[in-house]
Amino acid sequence: MTQADSVSTTIGVNTLLNQQQTTRTALLQALATGTSQSSIANALAVPLESDVTKLSVVQQNVAIADTVLSTSQQALTNVGNTLTNMLSTAAEALSATPEAQATLAQQFNAALQQTSGFVANASVNGLNLVSTSSSPMTVNTTTEGGQITVANKPSDAASLGVAAVGSSGWSDAAAIKASISQVQSAIAQISSTQASFAAAQNALSFATQVNQSSLLATTQSQAAVSGADIAATAAAAKTSQTQSDLAVAASSEENKLTKSILEMFKNR
Repeated sequence: MTQADSVSTTIGVNTLLNQQQTTRTALLQALATGTSQSSIANALAVPLESDVTKLSVVQQNVAIADTVLSTSQQALTNVGNTLTNMLSTAAEALSATPEAQATLAQQFNAALQQTSGFVANASVNGLNLVSTSSSPMTVNTTTEGGQITVANKPSDAASLGVAAVGSSGWSDAAAIKASISQVQSAIAQISSTQASFAAAQNALSFATQVNQSSLLATTQSQAAVSGADIAATAAAAKTSQTQSDLAVAASSEENKLTKSILEMFKNR
């Protein structure tokens, strides 16, 4: 190897060493300030942020559905209580005088009209599970396509099969007994509908708990990889074992470079 070759090679080695040192210094600075972590964190945070958004939307939908069911349940409770009073009214009419029966019939009809009002006022965001114009309600319960469908149960007087008493009142005991039978059947329908809605509410409650746990875990994960948190962690780790590990790694890379340099000279 000539003197010129030796100088040329030495300059090349110094260049490689300087480049390695510059790269290592820049890496340590990036790790200390959080620059490189922030880029990685952002890449991780984006899908997590999307998951948080999706979970939040599902939770909102489930909450609305639960409100719809709760409102329907309250309407059914009011209807059921009113029907119970109507049952008592009709039973009283069996042994009442014709004049009293006429008054009781009016009370029966007025109460029946109230049940229709309870049903009509059971709407939430345009959703009403117990009106004559109601439709089934389907709600997404998970971000993975899970759904619950709640069947609509029209619970107005006509749907329940309870007829109003004619303007002249009950004609005889048989007519009164027919009204009693209709009301008893309606009360049974109300009870069945409430049980069905309660089962749906339980399912929604479970979905809420599961989604809330997922939302909390995902939110915490998102915060853990945020640029600010990563930078703070990296800065705090400058004198920690993490920094020592970086130094060991850097030394290893330098040893590899030194070996490659020796091989370069050896082959001259």
